Amino acid sequence: MIFDFAVIGGGAAGLSAAISFHNSEPQKTVIIIERLDRIGKKILATGNGRCNLSNIDISLGKYTSTSPAILLKMISKMPTSATLDFFSQLGLFCRTDVDGRIYPYCNQASVVLDVMRNYILEANIPVLCSMNISSLSKAPNCFTIYIENQEAIYAKSVLISTGGCATPNLGSNGSGFSYSRMFQHSTIPLCPCLVPIESNIIDKSLKGVRTHCKVSMYKGNSQIFDGIGEVQFVEGGISGIPIFQLSRFFETSSKSNEYTIFMDFFPEITLEALRQELTIRWKSGYDKLLINFLVGMLNNRLALFLLKHLCSLSQRYARISDLSESDILFITKGLKRFPISPSRHLAWNKAQATKGGIPLTEINPETCESLICPNLYFAGEILDVVGECGGYNLHWAWNTGILVGKAIGNRLSQ
Repeated sequence: MIFDFAVIGGGAAGLSAAISFHNSEPQKTVIIIERLDRIGKKILATGNGRCNLSNIDISLGKYTSTSPAILLKMISKMPTSATLDFFSQLGLFCRTDVDGRIYPYCNQASVVLDVMRNYILEANIPVLCSMNISSLSKAPNCFTIYIENQEAIYAKSVLISTGGCATPNLGSNGSGFSYSRMFQHSTIPLCPCLVPIESNIIDKSLKGVRTHCKVSMYKGNSQIFDGIGEVQFVEGGISGIPIFQLSRFFETSSKSNEYTIFMDFFPEITLEALRQELTIRWKSGYDKLLINFLVGMLNNRLALFLLKHLCSLSQRYARISDLSESDILFITKGLKRFPISPSRHLAWNKAQATKGGIPLTEINPETCESLICPNLYFAGEILDVVGECGGYNLHWAWNTGILVGKAIGNRLSQ
C-alpha cells in the first residue's frame, strides 16, 4: 500500500498536520509514525503540565530566526484565531490569562492530547509507535521509509516533524536533521534554547533560591535583552522565565566572555530610594554583624552571597560599623546591577526548545514544502524558528502542521 501522506513524528506539528490533512481530504490516506511508545508525550509536559498552547500576541518580535523576513510572512498568516478555531473544532474549550497566554480551560495538558487522539481514532488514522526509522529514500513518485525490524512504508508525500534536540526523553533527539540531510538539506547550527545559563560565579549555596528581579544582558556595550520575573538559582547557574527568554540571544562560543548579565534585585525601587534604606540600616545597626545587614530584604542565602561579592569581608564576624558611606553606595549599586558572566547553556535535557534548524530559505513559506525535494515537508521545531516562553513555540508547531496538512490536501484535490 502507498499512503498519500506519511507523518514522521507524532508531536504537536505532526498531529495537527495529520488532522488538518484528513479534514481536507477524508478519503485520502495518512499514517503517523512515532519513535516513542505513544504520541504527544512532549505536549503533556508543556506549560508545566497545563499546555500553554498559544498567545494572543503573535508577532515577529516574539520569535528568533536567521530569516526574519520569511518568518514575518509566515506568522502573518498564522493568527491566534487559527489555533483557537482548530482546537474548537476538536472540542477543546480554552481560556486566556491576564498575560495573554492561552490554556485549556481545565488547565490540563492531557485534554489537549485527548481531543487530538480522539479525532485520530475516530478517523481511523493508523498510528505506528516505537518505530525507529533507519533511512528514507525517494523514487520519482514515492518515498520509502525504512524502519528497523519492520516492513518499509511507502508514501507520496512525507512530513518530517520530529522536533529539534531539546528534551530528548520526550522524543526530540535530532533524528529529523539526519533525515533531512539525506535530501541535501542544510542545518543552521543548533543550540539549546529556553534553557538555564551556566555561570562560574554561582556556587552551590544558592541552589534552589528564587527571587524576583530584573534581568538585562549586554553583548559588549549593547543591551540585547531586558526582562523581569522570577529567577531561580540552580547548581552552577541561573534559571527561570527571564533567563529562558535571554537564552535565545546568548551564543556559546570562544567569544562568550563578551556577554554580561546584570541582575536588579529591587526593580521596583530606585537606586536613590534603596541607598536611603541601606543608609538607615547602616546608621542604626553599627553593633550588628555584617552578615545580617540585608536580613529581611532578601533570601538569607542570597543576601550572604551578595555581601561576600560586594564587600571586603576579611572575617566572618565583620560588623556593619566597618562599612563607610562609599561602601553603602557600592552595595546599593551592586544590588541594582549585579554582574554575572555567562559561560554556556546547560544541556539539551534541560532545554525547552531548539535554536537553529532547517533554514526557512529552503522551504516554500506558503506550504512548508522543501524547495530541494518535491513532496517533502517540514513543520514545527525542526525549522529554524524559536519563540520565547508563553505559548509561541506550540503556536508555531500547530500552525506549520496545519499549513502542511492543508497544502497536501489541496494539491490532491486538484
